[in-house]
Amino acid sequence: MSGLRPFHLAVPVRDMAESRAFYGGLLGFAEGRSAPEWVDWNCYGHQLVTHLDPGLGPEGRVALHYNGVDGKGVPVPHFG
Repeated sequence: MSGLRPFHLAVPVRDMAESRAFYGGLLGFAEGRSAPEWVDWNCYGHQLVTHLDPGLGPEGRVALHYNGVDGKGVPVPHFG
């Protein structure tokens, strides 16, 4: 039995071809299932999903939003 506890992480991208070049070409992740607006990637046994978000625009910027947690402003989205 493997000790791996796979996670699923979905992230927005501004361009699917650019995303494939980065995750598949540069990082070497194997492409799994896909549709025109999303791709599943095998990230060392974990599932990374890139979802097209046309609202990101050419600069790929995400507007940050902060929620109060334990008296601190925590940015949303965040990972970890």
